[in-house]
Amino acid sequence: KAAQVTVPKTAPPTTLVVQPLIKGAGPVVKSGSTIKINYTGVLWKDGKKFDASADHGGSWSTPIGVGQVIPGWDKGLVGQTVGSRVLLVVPPADGYGAKGNLPKVGPKDTLVFVVDILATT
Repeated sequence: KAAQVTVPKTAPPTTLVVQPLIKGAGPVVKSGSTIKINYTGVLWKDGKKFDASADHGGSWSTPIGVGQVIPGWDKGLVGQTVGSRVLLVVPPADGYGAKGNLPKVGPKDTLVFVVDILATT
């Protein structure tokens, strides 16, 4: 089941926030491995969802720690364990940067993700 993501009505943090919500007992995610995840992403400014793995048919696999995803994911998910649910608050510099990811994500948008780590290989 996808996580509900609620954003506080405060100014966003200016540095990456990595907060394990559930600590999994599985293997540690290593840089260069491939992870299988479920995720939901919302915008800090209004709490509106802009992306979720469920919108693309379910869990998603990607190499991690090697620049294939936004820097906030590479920095925040490496070192976590399989079975974990991790909250990532990603400032623009660790997100899509100066270009954003239009039309949904602008260049100044802080992103909030809840990521469930299902597997690593």
